Amino acid sequence: MTTIRVLAAVLALLLAGGEIARRVAVPGGFFPGIFPLAMDEFVIAALLGWAAWRGSAGALLAAWMGCAGLLLGLLAANAAPLLGGAPKPGAATYTIALSVLLAVSAWAAWRSGRGLRV
Repeated sequence: MTTIRVLAAVLALLLAGGEIARRVAVPGGFFPGIFPLAMDEFVIAALLGWAAWRGSAGALLAAWMGCAGLLLGLLAANAAPLLGGAPKPGAATYTIALSVLLAVSAWAAWRSGRGLRV
């Protein structure tokens, strides 16, 4: 379970930090684009951080499933240009990265679920 907790903490920091870096790089700066557009990433990062700190299997399972849900939504939106939508630069790279993160989230959720007592 320690591996899942460390992975949750690292992903929480990367998710929040990556979103901040992405919003700062947008013309117009950090504000006003950060609210409400980035709140979903911040909520999932906070949930992952809380679950890593708490360490219970139920909290970790909920956090990883929330992360997987967010990644599925992002993957669907970013894979559209590859499936015939309007072209978007970097769509293939972003889609591959989201797919890898989704696989990691699914694995971590599976491992967290194994820690639950039924």
